[in-house]
Amino acid sequence: MKKFLLIILFIFLSTSKSYAYLDPGTFTIIINFFIALIAGISTYLILFWEKIKNLFSKKNKKKNENEKKS
Repeated sequence: MKKFLLIILFIFLSTSKSYAYLDPGTFTIIINFFIALIAGISTYLILFWEKIKNLFSKKNKKKNENEKKS
C-alpha cells in the first residue's frame, strides 16, 4: 500500500504543464454529469427502498390475515 501511495504521489508531483484550454462549456458538462449522477442514484435508491418496503408490508399483511382467520 505504501508503494502505491508513493507512486501516486510521484505521478502528481512530477507533472508538467498541459497547455490545454477548457472552455466554460466543459465545466457545464461536468456539472450536468454530477447532477444527473445524483438524480440517478437517488431515484434508484428510492425505487429500491419501495420494493423492500412493499416486500415486508406484504408479509405483514399475510401474517395479519392469517391471525384474523384463526
